[in-house]
Amino acid sequence: MNHALTLLFHRNRAIIPLVGLALVFLSQETHADDRLRFPGWFTDHMVLQRDKKIHVWGWAKVGDMIQVTLSTEKENATADSKGRWDVFFVPRPAGGPFVLKAESGSEQIQVSDVLIGDVWVIGGQSNMNIAVRDGDEAVEAIKASTDDKLRLIHFPKRPEWEPQIDNTAQWEKASPQSVTTFSCVGYHFARKLRGEMRDVPIGMIQAAVGSTCAEAWLSRDALGQNQAFAHYLKDLDAVEAKYPEVKTSMVEIGTKWNRLRKDHIQAGIDFRAGKLKERPPVNDAPYARALPCLMHNGMIRPLQPFAIRGVIWWQGGSNAKPTEKAFEYRELFPYLIETWRKEWGQGDFPFLFAQEPTLKWDFMEPGWMVVREAQLMTAQKVKNTAIIINSDQRYDKNPELKHFPTKPVVGQRLALAALALAYGKKVAFSGPLYDASRTKVEGAKMRIGFIHAESGLKMRQGKLEYFEIAGDDRKFVKAQATIEGDTVVVWSEAVAHPRADRYDWDTWTGATLMNQAGLPASPFRTDDWVID
Repeated sequence: MNHALTLLFHRNRAIIPLVGLALVFLSQETHADDRLRFPGWFTDHMVLQRDKKIHVWGWAKVGDMIQVTLSTEKENATADSKGRWDVFFVPRPAGGPFVLKAESGSEQIQVSDVLIGDVWVIGGQSNMNIAVRDGDEAVEAIKASTDDKLRLIHFPKRPEWEPQIDNTAQWEKASPQSVTTFSCVGYHFARKLRGEMRDVPIGMIQAAVGSTCAEAWLSRDALGQNQAFAHYLKDLDAVEAKYPEVKTSMVEIGTKWNRLRKDHIQAGIDFRAGKLKERPPVNDAPYARALPCLMHNGMIRPLQPFAIRGVIWWQGGSNAKPTEKAFEYRELFPYLIETWRKEWGQGDFPFLFAQEPTLKWDFMEPGWMVVREAQLMTAQKVKNTAIIINSDQRYDKNPELKHFPTKPVVGQRLALAALALAYGKKVAFSGPLYDASRTKVEGAKMRIGFIHAESGLKMRQGKLEYFEIAGDDRKFVKAQATIEGDTVVVWSEAVAHPRADRYDWDTWTGATLMNQAGLPASPFRTDDWVID
């Protein structure tokens, strides 16, 4: 897609309140099937969220009376003018298995082996989709995966032009067969929670798609309510004007776009190899994964009436270029969290996310660092969130490998954050995060303060590296650094009057600073100078 994208970034722009998003979604529902049915992903072995009202819904013939039973509790509903019916059961503690049943006249449907526990959504892009079989500890993890109280469901990749009310997928018990292709991060997150809470069933809903931008996971209504992101709607309108068939055949047109994209990539390879005499023409077909709203429409919207415990998330790389888009992520990512919480209508549930990793991707500078900074800023200002730092997972065997195999540790660290924020456990869950309020210039040195360093700091591998310092000329030079309690003192003989410090401000450096819990410090900078 070759139309220009203009990003207007205002650092202190207030996020516009989201009014009535849930009502907007409900008004969009239509359903042509008169059969009594649950959503297509309400299947045997599912998990319902404990300690919250249990929302069960489905469709039937307009006006039909439906009786829904969960174990021995019964609730009644009437299908509305669009065939939709909803019931709510009182909150329940962890337990099961139960049977969920709906009856209307001579029709009866049921879902068996239903557990009540904690449900977590897995969101983001490709690093969340790397399977258990492709991560470290794969053989051991798969062999030991059988767990009747851990349930998994994987939503298929589904970009849709219009908001959808349903999806189709199958819940499965954790086993060597089901775990093998499931999210490595998500599985190891759940496995650690199950190790800590043996009596609580865990349900994991995988809804992530590789190469997606954050805006792909926002609804059109949400983007339309914030002028900072209105340009994305213009992008959608331009695509629809050129490809009007997207409104009726998104699957077909998406397949066509993907084929054109693959053919173009192959033609470029053939041209560089001398197999083609002429350079292939530019492919202007859109990339569905990069378009706004489509993943939300097809994969998140059908989920949002469902009660959940929280979200784990890993995404950001696709928003790192161009640089102005990376800066926009400072506003866009917090806005995504806010909109999801508003749309779900379940309060400020925990939203736990992994920071983008260390990669030898010079072509992504400086946007990669800017996105990592935006993720840090989000964790510092949005309540009930946590950032998981991956900078110590530098994969020296293949520096350019984005999908590095050390995914289990990321899932385990996300679980530490869940244990602290969602379950009130007293565990260290974050690496040291830069604290501007405790950072100051002391003569020719700078003292850098941190949070999540209460027990002190330590070096990861014998030497503090990757600190830089600058004076009024704003030229950064390599700095010396030493740990003093829960602070780091930084200096250089080349800078007599320091004004700013940066740490790990590169796509390929890596963590050398950790807290006593062994969790790495986030990359940071103390300045807000212009970055080109």
